Amino acid sequence: MGGEIERTLAESDMVLTRLGVDIFGPVPIAPMTLETEVARGGKRVQFIDVSLSVEDRVIVRAHGVGLRRGDHDVPFGEPDPVSYLSPADAPPVNFFKNPGAFASDAMEVRMASGDFDQAGPGVGWFRMRVPVTPGTEPTPVETACAAADFGNGVSNWDPQFSWMFINPDLTIHFTRPPVGDWILLDSMTHAHDTGTGLSQSALVDEGGLFGRAAQSLLVEPFGGRG
Repeated sequence: MGGEIERTLAESDMVLTRLGVDIFGPVPIAPMTLETEVARGGKRVQFIDVSLSVEDRVIVRAHGVGLRRGDHDVPFGEPDPVSYLSPADAPPVNFFKNPGAFASDAMEVRMASGDFDQAGPGVGWFRMRVPVTPGTEPTPVETACAAADFGNGVSNWDPQFSWMFINPDLTIHFTRPPVGDWILLDSMTHAHDTGTGLSQSALVDEGGLFGRAAQSLLVEPFGGRG
């Protein structure tokens, strides 16, 4: 869906600056229909809506915002650089062991700090092993969208895996288009007694910070309210 919004905006030379995704239920391994609508066209700003359906039932809805591409020598606003282990120096993730699962087979994950089985904030590099659709190469935006959904796992506070941190949504803000095959998440999660929480991630490529992502979280012990 992120790739579809990116391609639609590119037809008008627009840059994707925000992607919001609402997940209505589990996404099955089954034929799905993708529908795209330019909700509002414009010379400076465009809004794109995308839905993903199975048998006429919408299971995911996304909304993208694009801004007109410029060519300016902006003399301000660059964030201070932060040093991370490179993908080549970061060790492989120590958690995914399920053959055939998306996290195991579709993504290569290398941890610059922490791990999925360690409590607390974490930093990980992500690269897609396979194309999103046959005959294509994953774009940096598609890789960033896939990686951003791992924020609540990178910053997991429960290494015993007795709690669920389910995200019904994902929002990504892009300062600029990402570049390269590898996307880094620098993630932190906060949870509250109300059973709600928030995962926040800085998004970094090998050129530096390019955006931020957030996930609302439903926080419950496995098995429900107990």
